[in-house]
Amino acid sequence: MGRIRQAYAEIKYNEKDISLDLEKYLSALTITDNFSGQLDDIDIRLRSKEMLFLKPGWALKKKARLDVALITENWENQLEEKIQLPCGSFFIDDRNFEAYSISVKGISAPIGNILDQKNSKHWENTTLKILGEEIAKKHKLKFQYLVNEEIKFGSLDQDKETDLSFLNRIAEDEGISVKITFNKIVLIDRDIIEKKEATRIINLLSQEISNDWNFRERTKDVYDKCQVTYLNLTSCLKETETYTADGKNTATNEEDEKVLKINKRSSSGDIKKLAMKKLKQANRGEVEFTFSIIGDLNITAGTPFKLINAGIFNGKYMIEKITRTLAPFRADVEAYLIELDKEGSENNSNS
Repeated sequence: MGRIRQAYAEIKYNEKDISLDLEKYLSALTITDNFSGQLDDIDIRLRSKEMLFLKPGWALKKKARLDVALITENWENQLEEKIQLPCGSFFIDDRNFEAYSISVKGISAPIGNILDQKNSKHWENTTLKILGEEIAKKHKLKFQYLVNEEIKFGSLDQDKETDLSFLNRIAEDEGISVKITFNKIVLIDRDIIEKKEATRIINLLSQEISNDWNFRERTKDVYDKCQVTYLNLTSCLKETETYTADGKNTATNEEDEKVLKINKRSSSGDIKKLAMKKLKQANRGEVEFTFSIIGDLNITAGTPFKLINAGIFNGKYMIEKITRTLAPFRADVEAYLIELDKEGSENNSNS
């Protein structure tokens, strides 16, 4: 007898497995996984009979924790083992009740002070790692530092900002991404992730890719150089640092160059690094690729992959956002180009 191809969710509510309890009521599930900049989120839609989910024993309470995984069995073939993708921990922040259905939404950060309470504090002689560790410990979160360098600060001021907004602001100035996932604050250097070998190959002609894929290539807000101008507090004179990415300047003369101008200095005082990071941030969306893929649990936000059979757009990409759904079981992916294949790059320059 053939084994049945299955895709389903494992849902734990405050560490108690309620998957079987919800199974016959679950009509849709959507999980959004962001690389950085936005919290991950979940949306669970349930069919409600006889106002079941209004009853105390069935109501999913606000601020409660949901640990969610997606599971496939015999998905690619009948010899395939069970595959499980843990999707994260989510905290219920939105409930919507109707006569015959309920929607429960959650976010990847605990509901509370890290999101809502505005604080003011002065920091002296610290580092980005210490800053992240202290904020994580304060809010009873774990911490991970995926950055190779030590980023030092002489002084920092948090002025009526939530701890998460403050950490995001300081990290972004240094080109570092912040993500909250699995009850943990993670600081990530994109450069490290982008340089990893792409072990996943996406074939644009594969049957697993739907035909509504899209490439968007733009020149607006794409720059040849970044120029940082700041006031040197010691000399009281304005100073300038300019950064040009290797192979990026395609202007035929200086008048045609597009320059990203920034009038500030980074919190760490490393002006050259600020110019480099801001130029990369601005140009990151020069080529964007969106597509839908059926039933793939092997890719997540922050996964580099190699795209083939895409003509001039063959190359290495990074997943910025992935939205997974059950019923139908699919993933909608937003990715950006890291580098074109050499052949594609040459074709682009001749077009």
